[in-house]
Amino acid sequence: MRHFFRSAEIQLQRLVKRDGTTREEASSRLTSQLPITAKLRYADHVVENSGTLMELETETQLLINKLNRQSGGLSWLVCWLILPVGILFGMKSLAWKWFKRDRRRASKKRDEF
Repeated sequence: MRHFFRSAEIQLQRLVKRDGTTREEASSRLTSQLPITAKLRYADHVVENSGTLMELETETQLLINKLNRQSGGLSWLVCWLILPVGILFGMKSLAWKWFKRDRRRASKKRDEF
């Protein structure tokens, strides 16, 4: 999962501008949602979105380049064209995500004690 985030104040300003609502209405909508800090725990990649459009484009391009390097070049094509290979890579990816999630949970439980 990828997540684009911005500070709470910038998020509030952009929501008011985009929807034409009052600060109170926008704030109420934002407080009814899961906080950004909680969402970040679920993200595989995070792009900071508090700057200019040019900065966002740069951050996004850096993420795209990173994902391309991680994909191993043409390995995505092999996985897509040869079904069993794609299934194995998908299972490996899911197992890794579950492993990371379980480690985070275990670490959180240790921190609570």
